[in-house]
Amino acid sequence: MARAYVADRFRYLLKADDDSTICLTNLCTELGRLPPDRDVYLGKMKPNNRVSLDPTMRQYNPRFVNETGLSVYPRYAGGAGYVVSYTVAQALAAKVITARSPLPFRHFPREDATFGLWMSGIVGERSGITSIRDKRWLLDHPLPSRR
Repeated sequence: MARAYVADRFRYLLKADDDSTICLTNLCTELGRLPPDRDVYLGKMKPNNRVSLDPTMRQYNPRFVNETGLSVYPRYAGGAGYVVSYTVAQALAAKVITARSPLPFRHFPREDATFGLWMSGIVGERSGITSIRDKRWLLDHPLPSRR
C-alpha cells in the first residue's frame, strides 16, 4: 500500500485475491454514489469473527490472540478483496507495519483480518471513515477449482 500511495495519486485502491472476480460495473456504480472526499473501507464486512485456535484449521492464528488479547477480530472486509479511499491508504502508508510494530500496526497471518486491525488503529485518527458492507461487486472463487 505504501508503494501505491507514493507512486501515484488515485481515488480508490482495490486489493483482490488472484482467484477473485471483480464486477467493475457494480463497483464503479457503488463508488460513484459516494462523495469524492469520503474516507472509505468497502468490502464484504465480517463483524464478530472469532479467531481460530484449532491447529487443524487453515485460519489457525494463536499469535493474534497471544499478542492482542483479542479472541474476536475487529470488523474487517473478509476474503476476496476490499477497497479503500486514497485518504485511508495515505493514513496507513504513514504507519510502519512489521511483525514487531506496536499494536495495532503489526503484521499477522490472515491478511484480511490483519487489515481490519490496522483500520481499527486509524479510526480514532480519521473518525469519518465509512465502513461499507457490499458484496455485489466481488465474487470469491467464481469458478470450480482445477486442482
